[in-house]
Amino acid sequence: TPTPLPLNIYINGAVQNPAVYQLPHHAILQDALESAGGFTSDAQTKFINLAQPLSDGMQIYIPNQDEPDIPTQTARPHITDQATAPSHPNDISDLATMIDINIATAAQLETLPGVGPSTAAKIIAHREENGLFPTAESIMEVSGIGPAKYEQMAPFIQIAEE
Repeated sequence: TPTPLPLNIYINGAVQNPAVYQLPHHAILQDALESAGGFTSDAQTKFINLAQPLSDGMQIYIPNQDEPDIPTQTARPHITDQATAPSHPNDISDLATMIDINIATAAQLETLPGVGPSTAAKIIAHREENGLFPTAESIMEVSGIGPAKYEQMAPFIQIAEE
């Protein structure tokens, strides 16, 4: 039988050493957290399931205490897995993986594919200067976000209905 390949996991947010880590194929969230040096003192840990199994290519975002507890970004770790990206953004079961671009913090925006600190700052600046995004697609009005980058992030963004 072939030997299972290790998992490549990106863990960031309120952890000591955010980075990509290579973990055994049977790894759980606690393994990724230990590799990253544990939580920071301001990590929001209330709803984090350390026993959650991981899969290759996952991104895990641990929120800070000062991040708002909002319906689309709860205190659960933000876990992104391309293989299980939500196909119906308005499905309530997908809310833990969705980012509301109208209220997300810079740290939350940086969990999106293709969004680093610079792009997150541009998104927030655009939102402050022009008001809320009327649709998810309108994020393409932000300098540096074209159709290709939008396609990467589209499965993970939404506009919350009020």
